[in-house]
Amino acid sequence: MERYLRNKGSITQSQQDLLAQRHVVVLGCGGLGGSIAESLARIGVGKLTLVDDDVFVESNLNRQRFSTLKSIGLSKVEVAKEKLSDINDQVSVVAKKVYIDSSNITLLTKGCDLVIDALDNFVTRRIIEDANLPVPIISAAVAGYNGWLTISKPGYKNIKHLCSYMNKGVEQIFGNLSFTVNILAELEVSLAIRTLLSEELSFHGFYFVDLKSLEIEKIEIIE
Repeated sequence: MERYLRNKGSITQSQQDLLAQRHVVVLGCGGLGGSIAESLARIGVGKLTLVDDDVFVESNLNRQRFSTLKSIGLSKVEVAKEKLSDINDQVSVVAKKVYIDSSNITLLTKGCDLVIDALDNFVTRRIIEDANLPVPIISAAVAGYNGWLTISKPGYKNIKHLCSYMNKGVEQIFGNLSFTVNILAELEVSLAIRTLLSEELSFHGFYFVDLKSLEIEKIEIIE
């Protein structure tokens, strides 16, 4: 199919067919989540469920993929669903405008192959992790010129480890820059595609990204 012609060379036809059968739940549809959802739709992931109870506000315009002057006040997931349908009508997009908590996280992610955490707070991240979901969870966050990401296999508690030495609320101090958000989002997508294609990712830990030094530091978790 010509739509995916530029994927060839890195993604085989059988892998492309496999992506079309995959279902990814994206939790949060703001800076990280919007960019992630667009890239997953463009590369050909078959089903996306977008979860976010928020609406666009003016301060989102500096970084959030689907925020425009016309979308201010509108549901993030509903706007994203409409935009993604224009990008790739072969992708099934489900929009859920709900608040994520311990009572609904299992139902929201039921039947998916992968969860991508694009949230902006550690409290909800811990709720997701404590739900012991049967699928991998990819998480990331940004603060100024820096960011981190990790992939937690079922049963692992990477976010719990991160909370032990990560300053909460640093994004409020250093801000969220568009280029940092986009780079971390695409790194999450890279891990997502490899996971969806059943590639074994042996590293267990965190990647810390410093865009000023252009370095990525790997910190392994020893259970």
